[in-house]
Order: sequence, then structure tokens, then C-alpha cells
Amino acid sequence: MNQENKIAFITGITEQDGAYLSKLLLQNDYKVIRLVRDSQNINDKKLNYLGITSKTLFEECYLLDIVNLINKYKPKEIHNLASQSSVGTSLSVSN
Repeated sequence: MNQENKIAFITGITEQDGAYLSKLLLQNDYKVIRLVRDSQNINDKKLNYLGITSKTLFEECYLLDIVNLINKYKPKEIHNLASQSSVGTSLSVSN
């Protein structure tokens, strides 16, 4: 497979499943793009623990921006592991 096509997007990368998935993909020569909502509040503890933080790229975006990033990177895979971790926040609606 052409190395250029081995790109994966991962949302929810900072938690256990996302971190280990990133490590697996990196071991299989993927370029891993972390999609984050807020680059000021990134928690890289699990990526740091696995020693892979610097091996991933990150893009700050909202899910509405995903089409532009798909066109930019043309990923082979998209893994959506993101979720709302605060019950109060998940119940509030903002526009």
C-alpha cells in the first residue's frame, strides 16, 4: 500500500482506547491526525505514557469542519471515539 494513503483521523484520542489505537496505527506506518475540539485543553497524559505524543499531528476542529480536513488529508480511516465526558455539559444545548 502506498505510504501516502496510510492516514488515519482519530477523535477521542486522549483516552485509553484512542491512545492505544494510535500506537497500533503508528506501528503500522500510519500518519495519525488527532482531531481536537479545543487545543488549549489537550490532555496528553496517555499519549505521553505510550511515548507517541510527538509522533502524531493535531488539528483543532469542530465536527462541522471535518469535510475540509478530509479533503486536506484524504484519510484512509476515520475513528470517532470522542464523547462528552461531563453529564451536565452533555445535557446543555448551545448554538
